Amino acid sequence: MYLFLDYNPSDDDVSYCLSDERLLLKEKGRLDVADPRFIALLHSAFPITFDASAFFLSPSLNCTPFALFDLKRLFRAYYGVKEDITYSEAITQFDEQVVLAGSPSFSFMLHFADFEGEEPSSLISQDYQDCFLSFPLHRIAFIALKDMKRERETLLSAFEPEKVRKLLFFDLECANSDQGIGKICEFGSVTTDLSFNVVSECELLCNPDAPFRLGGRRGISLFHSSEEYEKAMLFPAILPQIEKLLLEEGTLPIGFASLNDVRFIMGDCYRYGIKGPSFLSLDLQPLADRMLGSERSLSLEDALAGFGGSLPEGITPHRALDDSKLTLEVARRCFLSYPGGLLAYLKEKDEGFVSSPYAEQIILHPLPKLRYW
Repeated sequence: MYLFLDYNPSDDDVSYCLSDERLLLKEKGRLDVADPRFIALLHSAFPITFDASAFFLSPSLNCTPFALFDLKRLFRAYYGVKEDITYSEAITQFDEQVVLAGSPSFSFMLHFADFEGEEPSSLISQDYQDCFLSFPLHRIAFIALKDMKRERETLLSAFEPEKVRKLLFFDLECANSDQGIGKICEFGSVTTDLSFNVVSECELLCNPDAPFRLGGRRGISLFHSSEEYEKAMLFPAILPQIEKLLLEEGTLPIGFASLNDVRFIMGDCYRYGIKGPSFLSLDLQPLADRMLGSERSLSLEDALAGFGGSLPEGITPHRALDDSKLTLEVARRCFLSYPGGLLAYLKEKDEGFVSSPYAEQIILHPLPKLRYW
């Protein structure tokens, strides 16, 4: 039996529909999240909802572990939707005049299966393993994401684009990222004025205190030898230099896929028991994807080519300093064609801004990576 759930945060209760595998409705109702009858239903049927985050964040949900199927993740995986999407945006893809039956999640599954001519059991299956979320394991992940978003909004509200005087293009390389924590071995940066004129460069090597394993990153090799990295200082000794660059007043850090770099920094801070820095950085990747009309996340080299550039002579990809230079070149070309330029974009305070607080919790408690079919 399928148990379709829709959480009502204002009342901290759940609307539910119980159906068979052909989506023939057997029962529907509404119960408090803490009601023993609801807990019994959770463990006797197969729970399904459109958005697990809302349900998992209920303060009253307290029961033994269970797995739940997330229809929003299914929709995004099935149609290759990278960005978050609301229920109304998703369901109207099937028909502009959708008639709700039973409950929102139940109706969504009905329309989805009918639109694609699929049996519900073929959609709610192990083929979409990354749409299964576990309680309480992934509740921690949703709490961390909520905290990170809240902190990002706090930092963004205090951010004043007019006070930016310098841009810090930065990149990191790691020896490995086992357990989701990158063991930093290289930091590179290029500082410019607001016209992208280079003011200074920095390259710092770091002993990662961990094995070099790049096997999962096909075709990638580091610029320096492992012996050079191992002779360098450990992360705690170079962190003050990195913080000085990232936190300098009037400086905006900019990276490409910089969410990864921020997580590397915060992950290594966690590894060594150090309080990580609190800062905003600008990630150019989402903007480049949008401006170039890409349905996938572009690599740094592909973004540069998309803006009409080519790899300069003497540049080695995946050397942190050189990737910082490539990020600078992408930014130069990107904002040359952006209406109003860099300052206009910064004033929009859009999804390109990444915050560092709570990044380590995201690393330690990740959600399953969504595969796009």
